Amino acid sequence: MRIHIIKLMTIALAFGVGAILSQTAPVSAQSACKGLAKGKCTSNSSCSWVGGYQTKAGKAVKSYCRSTSKGAAKKSGAAKVKKAKVKSTAKKKSAKADAAKKLKKAKTATKAAKEKVKSKVLSADKKIKK
Repeated sequence: MRIHIIKLMTIALAFGVGAILSQTAPVSAQSACKGLAKGKCTSNSSCSWVGGYQTKAGKAVKSYCRSTSKGAAKKSGAAKVKKAKVKSTAKKKSAKADAAKKLKKAKTATKAAKEKVKSKVLSADKKIKK
């Protein structure tokens, strides 16, 4: 009878261990991004930060870090390069526009200075003729 109880306990223990092992995910399947703070998440190229939001049902979802797919990481890297190029060309265009405005103001100022000198010369000529 004692052997019978030991066999039953061994079988129960084997089923319990099997159930526990089947419920836990393998270590490789767990996300390296899970639980990271916003700063660490955004600095990691394989992770992305998801801001908190509210579902249609009204349930609030907190912000969290999630892993990105390999394709998404490549796309986001390419998008960052593209955005940087757009910003640099926008800065160049802005600098050119500013330079053009300054040149126009300088030309206008020069014309105004010339007109001022011209009017002084004319008034001096009038005084001389009198």
